[in-house]
This record gives sequence, structure tokens and C-alpha cells, in this order.
Amino acid sequence: MDGVSAMSAQAFAMNYDMAMLKKTMENVAQQEISLINDLAEMVPPPSEYNFDVYG
Repeated sequence: MDGVSAMSAQAFAMNYDMAMLKKTMENVAQQEISLINDLAEMVPPPSEYNFDVYG
């Protein structure tokens, strides 16, 4: 019976680790999306004319 509970505990630990890894990956993805959105907001809008003037 101890072998079954050890396997069950091992399976639980593996499932827990996978869930934590997925949660971490989701948090990283959300941070990346936030960073991309922040960078996109920093880019100035295109000129209303068909050329850019550098001064």
C-alpha cells in the first residue's frame, strides 16, 4: 500500500509543479504583453502627410 501512496504523492507533486510552471509562464506572458503595449504607446503616430520631416 505504501507504494501506491508514494506514487500518488509523486504524481501530485508533479502535477503541482506543472501547475506552478504554467502559472509562472502565464504571468511572464502577461508582463510581455504589457511591455509591448507600453512600447507601442511610446511610438509617435504617423505623420498626416506622406513624408516625415526630420529636424
